[in-house]
Amino acid sequence: MNGINNKGRPFILAGHSQGTLHGIRLLKEVIDKTPLAKQMLAAYIIGGQITSSHFETMQDIKICTQATDLNCAIHWDTFSDAEIGNSFPERANNICINPLSWQLDGPLAGKEQHLGAVYPSGEFHAEFSGIDTAIGIKFPPLDAPKANYLQAQCKNGVLFISDQSDTPFGKFSSSFIKGSYHILDYSVFHVDIRENAKLRIATYLEQRTNQISANLM
Repeated sequence: MNGINNKGRPFILAGHSQGTLHGIRLLKEVIDKTPLAKQMLAAYIIGGQITSSHFETMQDIKICTQATDLNCAIHWDTFSDAEIGNSFPERANNICINPLSWQLDGPLAGKEQHLGAVYPSGEFHAEFSGIDTAIGIKFPPLDAPKANYLQAQCKNGVLFISDQSDTPFGKFSSSFIKGSYHILDYSVFHVDIRENAKLRIATYLEQRTNQISANLM
């Protein structure tokens, strides 16, 4: 990625889990302190524990704090609110943006603010004992979004959502970390993320139009 190949156009960066770790490296080593920082509307680097310390050395890229911020990064790690009373010391300094309000360390946001979850398509398979090979899994069309489906709140660096144990989404609960909905970080906020990306694009275009108009005066 560079300004020449991109021809100066704005872009959005998105990643999840391992992709989030690659994303933070891109922000630090490729995008920050270059013209690309102003072209990047937002980086949705979700899942995988990202702390605020990553941004202490960055000059042009900050952590988003509200829905219309630009040139900034967004992160959260999703857990069941059945675990809300438990301690997660390893995530104490984790960045948590509530995707129902887009506030950093956002407090409880109710179901009425939830735009829509979308059930994942297909099955997830990973082979850790050898070379990964395609096994013929088909991914059918996505289901219709489920709006007003869950509530969410940030607490101690963790995003807690309505417990999904008795719902179809519950099958994606982590077998490694109790209460973790790591696989659902994007899925349960499918429409929320899509609409927020559109809002940030609209904000960028409005700012650019205003800037052009000011330069012509």
